[in-house]
Amino acid sequence: MGKPHELIDGGKNLISNTVLVLHLYLKYDEYLTLTISFVLIINGFLRIPQ
Repeated sequence: MGKPHELIDGGKNLISNTVLVLHLYLKYDEYLTLTISFVLIINGFLRIPQ
């Protein structure tokens, strides 16, 4: 319980995903953030099983 990846819920928690991306943007470099953001978007739209 309390896993960070629970924020990624098939694109339903848009605000949580946005906060997560902003946090990653501040913590890591831009290219890594863009990659993670792209994966989050693909995960949200295609709902890839984890």
